Amino acid sequence: MPDGIATAEKKHSRVIHLEVPMSDGHATAEKDNYRVTFHPAFASRCTVTGEDGECEVYRQSAPHPLNGHSHPKKHRIHLTGGKYHRDVALEIHDPKHAIKQIHVELYGDRDPADIGSTREYPAVETFTAFNTAETCPPTCLTSPP
Repeated sequence: MPDGIATAEKKHSRVIHLEVPMSDGHATAEKDNYRVTFHPAFASRCTVTGEDGECEVYRQSAPHPLNGHSHPKKHRIHLTGGKYHRDVALEIHDPKHAIKQIHVELYGDRDPADIGSTREYPAVETFTAFNTAETCPPTCLTSPP
């Protein structure tokens, strides 16, 4: 896919929208009112799983072209939207590329007065980012750029 072109793909009668690239190398995908920003050389798949099942917000469809850059050592993952109006950002610092997967359990609605108390709330959703992205090089469908 050429740089700077937005694409839309039909999957299970819902539109998945992927915008690539952002000026800092990150990309954004949206599905079912969730939006996730990630580095495409890191994430091969991003999901949110809850009582309604799994929502696959992003799945890599082709190797990400590195265009002479190396795999990122620092990047960001940002989840917004959904049933609980998420706004969760994670700064990733992984200079040795040791992270295989990021798995975050998320609360539902909870009373702000209970934050910091001993009252327990269950996790209602789990966000997972899978770090198995293919990149070019080494995996190229055509000659490397």
